[in-house]
Amino acid sequence: MLWTGRPILIQDVRHNPQLAEEIRLEKNFGLAICVQVAVDQTTLGYVHADCIEAGAFTEADVRVVQAFADFAALAVNKSMLHDANLRLDPVDHETELQKLAPFMAKLQEHLDRARLLHERFAILLMDVDNFKHIVSTFGCDEFIVLRSGAGADEATNFAGV
Repeated sequence: MLWTGRPILIQDVRHNPQLAEEIRLEKNFGLAICVQVAVDQTTLGYVHADCIEAGAFTEADVRVVQAFADFAALAVNKSMLHDANLRLDPVDHETELQKLAPFMAKLQEHLDRARLLHERFAILLMDVDNFKHIVSTFGCDEFIVLRSGAGADEATNFAGV
């Protein structure tokens, strides 16, 4: 199955002890079904069901387990795509603030511009009182503010120090 992706049904281990040994997980069994969980020719895992009683599973059971594995593969794939999209999204939608990667790109643009045009800018790192309480209530957010054209005096005034 590892190479072909086809399900395995061993209705009685006495008829195929070598294959039974290859798919045995923790304990001996009388019969087993093993199906691939895959999407887009990518194996995500396997569903393995076994029973001590030989002959308890049929080809119809294999189709049911395969359908379950196919639905599980789609759910796992959808979850992985959702996670990937969240990582690619430049905005944290809980705070509506930019995530770090877009901020770092913008910071690099400002550094390059400041060097080229001999301009000033400021970066403010904000420390929040009672941060543990805020994190436990609202989640963890760190804040950095980039102020174009601001020097140390303007940044200090903006920060309220």
